[in-house]
Amino acid sequence: MDKTFLAARRQLQGMSCDGYEVGIRDAAQGKIMHRQWDGGQVLQSLGFLKSMNARGNDIYIRPSRSEGLLLVDDVGLGTLQRMDEEGCNPAAIIQTSPQNYQAWVRVQRGDLDPDLATQAAKLLAERYGGDTNSADWRHYGRLAGFTNRKPEYRCPYVLAERCNGKDAPQATDILAEASRRLAERRSHHRATSLPSSPIDQLSRPLKRDIDPIKYAMAQYLNLAQQYGADFDESRADYMVASDLLQMGLDASQIRATLEQTSPRLAQRKNGHLDDYLQRTITAVFQRFGQSQER
Repeated sequence: MDKTFLAARRQLQGMSCDGYEVGIRDAAQGKIMHRQWDGGQVLQSLGFLKSMNARGNDIYIRPSRSEGLLLVDDVGLGTLQRMDEEGCNPAAIIQTSPQNYQAWVRVQRGDLDPDLATQAAKLLAERYGGDTNSADWRHYGRLAGFTNRKPEYRCPYVLAERCNGKDAPQATDILAEASRRLAERRSHHRATSLPSSPIDQLSRPLKRDIDPIKYAMAQYLNLAQQYGADFDESRADYMVASDLLQMGLDASQIRATLEQTSPRLAQRKNGHLDDYLQRTITAVFQRFGQSQER
């Protein structure tokens, strides 16, 4: 049987999601094409994905919504062993390049609040030395059976290692600690926010005659001053995008504003900038129950 089929099926069994989003990234341009499929559709589309991979595209996958399956990126064999020993056993282990792994850890079955999922992902990344830039509520990992197109790796195949689909034994403790951290962050934010700040008064309409570029720059500066060492640039992007939506800007205008004002955006999201901006803007529109099409 086809090895790509076997590898992809093995990973899907380990991830065990109702639906998936597959990302096809053009390495030369840094743009990602997204496809929403269930597991069967992913396997039926392997021929198409193979052709895109052969043309220099990287193939990624993630859950189609925020749920209790979190990615710990860029870890080694020793770390994977420690995760098992400490009750954070991955549901799926993917070798992305020689001696380099991605671990999918399941902490809950079903939907999980995106903020809580992000805190849990950051907790795992900090605890096990994973890539904190990849620690959020629904991050892309590589799909097994395809080649890693990064030139320094000479295109090795991405391999599906252990994929048992089991929940992490310490899942309850992980979520409890993440919930505690999230509560502290929210409490700190309420305590330090300016009374007139629209960030904590999202139901209040904002003036629509404000220059969005000047407004966003001022908000990033305010947030950096308020949070100091705890300043989270990605969270700030979400906050600013929420404000801009209420000011009446559409998705393309919000994107353009973030591109021009978000601190170190190109460096922080190098290689997946388009994907990151789309995810952030989509999450904001969903939060307020609005359609991006106007």
